[in-house]
Amino acid sequence: LQHEIYEQKVQMFLKHLAVVVHLSAGQPLREPELLSIMWQNSPNERRHIWIQYGKVMIRTFYHKGQQHSGTSKENVRFLPSPVGNLVLDFIAYVQPFRQFLLHQRHPTALLSSHLWSYADGKQGSWVSGRLTGILYKACNRSGICKFNVSQWRQISAAICKEKFSGILGFDTVDEVGEEDDDDIAVDIGEEKMGAFAEQGNHSVQVFNRSYAGSNTLVMSNVMNRGFHASRLWSEFLGLDALFKDSKRSRSLSS
Repeated sequence: LQHEIYEQKVQMFLKHLAVVVHLSAGQPLREPELLSIMWQNSPNERRHIWIQYGKVMIRTFYHKGQQHSGTSKENVRFLPSPVGNLVLDFIAYVQPFRQFLLHQRHPTALLSSHLWSYADGKQGSWVSGRLTGILYKACNRSGICKFNVSQWRQISAAICKEKFSGILGFDTVDEVGEEDDDDIAVDIGEEKMGAFAEQGNHSVQVFNRSYAGSNTLVMSNVMNRGFHASRLWSEFLGLDALFKDSKRSRSLSS
């Protein structure tokens, strides 16, 4: 059926979008945090996609220690303009049409509020574990070594510590706290949180010691730090120039 063919193309687009969002906006989120992103309000929760400083901002509150502490930490990142425009176009043009097609089959059904989801009438969002398979396929297409979500988080943390430790006004912090099986659960206050560490939902100690092998860092104000960290990451990867060259190549070929 035509609606099934269309939804298959939507799912393919969402796979590509997941890769570029995951890689391009700064320190990557864990998979559950990425897949929790909502494009519209739900009855119990506000959306996570906003416009700020002329960019698409993703603002989430989930973090790994939430179940233990009962609290969540704000996490802010900004998409490069070409990627943000893809997200906005998808929300503005594709989602209404998906809702229309869904209504034809299930008159009372609504699209899921989650960005990465199926238009199946059951509000089914992607399940955890899918992103690694999508990253593997993207690596194969690019002809590079495969990496999973956890490996990319470690690689990106090491890159930003090597490249940006002297740029964001980082202060030195001491390593404190006790390790658990993965992270160090230490709350040292917003004034002691580094921009890149926050984006990865790490404490500064975890980011320094467990992921990047040192003990430097830090800045202030979550939104400003997130904006500057995302901008530095985008500039380092050369994403704006890459997307401009890609658009120029397509226009010349057409």
